[in-house]
Amino acid sequence: MENCSTCKAPLCISHLSLFGNLSVRQRNLIIANVVRIPFKKGEIFLHEQDPLSSFVVINRGRFKAYSDSEDGHRRVLNFYRVGDFFGETSLFKPMNIQYTIECVEDGNLCTIPAYVMQDLVKKEPDLALSLLSSLSSRVESLELELKRVHVERLDHRLYALLESLEVDYGEIRNTQRIVRNPLSQEEMANRLGSSREAVSRSLKKMELSKKIKCLPHKEILIY
Repeated sequence: MENCSTCKAPLCISHLSLFGNLSVRQRNLIIANVVRIPFKKGEIFLHEQDPLSSFVVINRGRFKAYSDSEDGHRRVLNFYRVGDFFGETSLFKPMNIQYTIECVEDGNLCTIPAYVMQDLVKKEPDLALSLLSSLSSRVESLELELKRVHVERLDHRLYALLESLEVDYGEIRNTQRIVRNPLSQEEMANRLGSSREAVSRSLKKMELSKKIKCLPHKEILIY
């Protein structure tokens, strides 16, 4: 494990917009308490139900959060990229994490002990508001996803999922929208509350209706 003095990553945790209103002294307090942990692809940061008592920021690479059900099904809940963070709920009370965090692209996690963040939140109302805004956005996203499971057709939910993946895994190539899909069909099905067979049928249906085109190497063209 390393600290900020040896960091050569593209993002410094103290430069996050979340901390934009902090003074130099307060940023230095954060930096002094950061522990940077390097990960290789496939390595696990925390398993489901492990205790979490730190605020965590991705400063290099990509990570995913997933949950395994009792019958062995795995559901991918989220992907984290540079600048994303989690563990903010541990600022308010001790918690056991409800999902597993796995590295999907070599990277670093920067962790800050919860007691340091709690002290800053007490002193900086703007930081508390930023955290509350982040929590509100995540709850809103979860509510929307739950609503889609119950009221929207699978092909609509699947198209919305591809558009959300486009944010992190998309590029414009010759004026065309290309997504490098990081999910298997099984993972997409788990994310959407469906089956792999149903997702496969929906992808074929969407391709026939000219909404998407499946390309080699798990790439998808979105029309």
